[in-house]
Amino acid sequence: MSATVKHYYSYNQIHLLIRSSLPQFTTCPDILVAISGGGLIPARILRTLLKSKFNRTVPIRVIGLQLYDDDAEKMCEGGVKRTQWPRSEEWGVTGKAATDGNGEKSLNVWVVDEVDDTRTTLQYALSNLQNDLGNEATFGIFVVHDKRKPKRGVLPGDVEYISAVEVDDHWIVYPWDATDIDEHQRLCDSQACAKETSST
Repeated sequence: MSATVKHYYSYNQIHLLIRSSLPQFTTCPDILVAISGGGLIPARILRTLLKSKFNRTVPIRVIGLQLYDDDAEKMCEGGVKRTQWPRSEEWGVTGKAATDGNGEKSLNVWVVDEVDDTRTTLQYALSNLQNDLGNEATFGIFVVHDKRKPKRGVLPGDVEYISAVEVDDHWIVYPWDATDIDEHQRLCDSQACAKETSST
């Protein structure tokens, strides 16, 4: 990734990208798991859109994972750092996820993040969630941006995966990272990133 190439996205563009992904959700998740901090706002937007489609409010749980230092350029020593994780009782299930009366998997959990970069964080999150919730739960992953690049992390083949849009390996600047939102919007408007936004 070139540190000199930055692409700016506005709140409106993020919202439209997430909305464009809604038809790919054929069933309503039971839980959204937002990876802090980049997955928080996308998860909240997704919850509203899922309610509009399925007439159901999906609870959001938050996990804190850090792969990069705060400057977003240098990876943390030792890989992914866990900064926040719900206790077992906070998942809303008793211990491992329970099956329904027919023995079918009954808890559908979707992990939400802003970008699939190296996939390392997503692999860590999924592996640890499977350990917490058991094999009875099913899992999906939703990201706003999927970067076209080789991935270090690997996801199981039975995990559903939805990305709002694929992008080249450039530096994405999100509006929630801005200290001057007016300047951020100006930079966003001056770029051609709007062509990647899917409208419905």
